[in-house]
Amino acid sequence: MKTVAFIPFWENYESNEFRIKKISGRFLLSYTLEKLNKILGLDEIYVYASSDSVKKYIEPDIEYKYLTRPKYLDNAEVSIEEIINKFLEETDADIILLLHPTSPLLKVTSIQTCLNSVKIDGYDSAFSAVKYKKLSWYKMKPINYTLNEDIPKLQEIEPVYDEQSSLYVFNKTSFIENKHRVSGKVKINEIDQIEGLEVRNKIDFELLELIINSGMYEEK
Repeated sequence: MKTVAFIPFWENYESNEFRIKKISGRFLLSYTLEKLNKILGLDEIYVYASSDSVKKYIEPDIEYKYLTRPKYLDNAEVSIEEIINKFLEETDADIILLLHPTSPLLKVTSIQTCLNSVKIDGYDSAFSAVKYKKLSWYKMKPINYTLNEDIPKLQEIEPVYDEQSSLYVFNKTSFIENKHRVSGKVKINEIDQIEGLEVRNKIDFELLELIINSGMYEEK
């Protein structure tokens, strides 16, 4: 079975212009590709973009393949499932590791664990998530406790898992059947809150740069 990693990239993605700014002297694509090159069991690593100008955000000594995607996919209304589906039409991948270039603190070990969940352990899909044991609400209603009973202690409460939104692994068969990157037999791979930080806005960018420059979260 062929295992392929790919990074979907749109240079002018308006909702996250910080993806094309250097953070602590390096572009996010370089951080991401460097990590993927340390993952065992990958046959190919792709950057999937509509223009090869993306190469200016990648350090020249990092190995990867560039694959041109149709320009119509560079649209905020296009879903990630449409992008994945087109990528699968153009490659012969059986297992897909999707990694967005927004999480420079995501550990190689976490990526490897997520891949192994599908490639070795038999799950159909896996993703990284941050676990919160807090009193949580959704649409003005509590979701892991009830107002009609005594408020539980935090150590006793049911946790809520937030998808980290950068790392997903899935097999082609499950995706085609369900049209979703998370489907079938699902494995949630837990990471901590710092590792799960993503560059989505100016505050994220400044916080991540501070952490990287401090050296407090270097992967051993």
